[in-house]
Amino acid sequence: MLEYLAAKGGASLERTIRAIGGSWKRWGFSLPLFQNDEIEVVWIRAWRGGYSSRHYHRKKDNVFLVTKGRLLIVSYGPQGPMKEILEPGAVLSVPAGVDHRFVALDDAVAYEIYRATTDQFIRAGDIVRQDAGGVFRGDPLEFDG
Repeated sequence: MLEYLAAKGGASLERTIRAIGGSWKRWGFSLPLFQNDEIEVVWIRAWRGGYSSRHYHRKKDNVFLVTKGRLLIVSYGPQGPMKEILEPGAVLSVPAGVDHRFVALDDAVAYEIYRATTDQFIRAGDIVRQDAGGVFRGDPLEFDG
């Protein structure tokens, strides 16, 4: 049903996502599926060219599992940005404390799985954003943010 609404787009999709507890984003939307003290699972649907904020998580690892389309994961470290393209079935873990973002190279569907670091629990407010997400109108492979 959500894929049908996503194809139609528009205000009805945004209202539906919000009504079922999801978050509407510039780049697409996300739906929380499961959370306990140690794990959180979020389903994301990103439009082609959509990119998340550059951010890090204080005390949880961020695992990406792509099921449709391709996501470019950019991690920012001391040696500069590192880019990895994830295709369906691919998994990538970004450790707590590492700045990162994703860019949708195609319309994409993925799961974000958050794992609490060994001595911490999943907590709200764990994310530290450096900027805002959006939609890149050029070729997503050329995104350099």
